[in-house]
Amino acid sequence: RGGGGRGGQGGPAQPKPPKADRSAADSNDNVNAYGHNPGYMFLCDKKTEGECLERNLGGLPKSNIHKMKLIGNSTKVFLHNFKSKTVFGAFRPVGVAKLNIVPEAWPPRGFPAQVQWERTECDTTASSLALSWRVTGGAMTQPQVDELMALMQQNAATAAAPRVVPGAPAARPAPKPRAPAARQAPPPP
Repeated sequence: RGGGGRGGQGGPAQPKPPKADRSAADSNDNVNAYGHNPGYMFLCDKKTEGECLERNLGGLPKSNIHKMKLIGNSTKVFLHNFKSKTVFGAFRPVGVAKLNIVPEAWPPRGFPAQVQWERTECDTTASSLALSWRVTGGAMTQPQVDELMALMQQNAATAAAPRVVPGAPAARPAPKPRAPAARQAPPPP
């Protein structure tokens, strides 16, 4: 008996969603006043998420370095775990895209076209399922950046407790108030 596609559940295979049109985001017309892409989405899975967040590093195959040259200090950088559908960010690039900033990252395959980033005041997560567009890796349009930032800021504002993001500096607990020293009664005469 046939499996009917992936997963062996039987029945007709489900059609794949149409691929997103990357032409607008990847074009040189998609730059802000500073000549940079407004946003850039790196991809990861459960195996590479921790390393990306701990190293504050996004990487792609060497052939993508030319696309990454439009990442600048005004670009908002994000990391999307395509398995868990979680987007991390927003990050700020540190320097420019280069080959092998951290050569030993992501062995054995490696992603030599790399950008280092730093965390920003909006260091949170969002579900990519809540977005009106299908998340793909690469350059982002300004409307995509605006929608994702609004969702992340809303999530940060409504969070009941700070979320621990892997690789982020640990929050220091508030100092405990000191109890006033107990006064000793004078010794009896």
